[in-house]
Amino acid sequence: MFRPAQVRFWTIPHAPIAYALSESLFDIVSDQPQIGRNGVGWLCVRDGMNTGNNERFVRFHWEHPCGGEWRPLSKGGGYRKWFGNDLYSVRWGDDAAAIRAAHLSGTALRNTERFFQPTLCYTLMGRGSLGVRLLDGSAFDGTGLVIDPVDADSRVELAALLNTRVPAFLCRLFSQSSKFRGGYVERVPIP
Repeated sequence: MFRPAQVRFWTIPHAPIAYALSESLFDIVSDQPQIGRNGVGWLCVRDGMNTGNNERFVRFHWEHPCGGEWRPLSKGGGYRKWFGNDLYSVRWGDDAAAIRAAHLSGTALRNTERFFQPTLCYTLMGRGSLGVRLLDGSAFDGTGLVIDPVDADSRVELAALLNTRVPAFLCRLFSQSSKFRGGYVERVPIP
């Protein structure tokens, strides 16, 4: 039976109490470079917008006429791999002029330069699994985080890697709740 010395936990970035790790996994997690820490590796995880009033600015895609000021929105949802959860639209006409003009508390439009670009996304509430999906031409919010590959041509390969069991296991290991925040995904070691 492997019983790690308590000091070994400090060798894992951000020092989670990871009793489930074998000695070889301890070595991998503490010694291997990380897949995306601080945007230096293969990817960068980005948080999206908060409209401040979703009842006013977010709709199901069938609740409004096609086109115009309504654009697709990745808002999280249940566990899905590869594609899915394309249910929502956000009122984005004139570069979110209506959202900006409302001056609502809690409104935050982060990383808007990455909106509507081909990228990857996943649901914040992973419930134990990391399901990475291809995302094309959509905005995203704080519950449908985006993974930007450093090399845009490797988007499908990166989704294939992240949709395996090992990254999901490591994210569960790093996480202290059922949410897979961006830092947990970025801490996965490069294989």
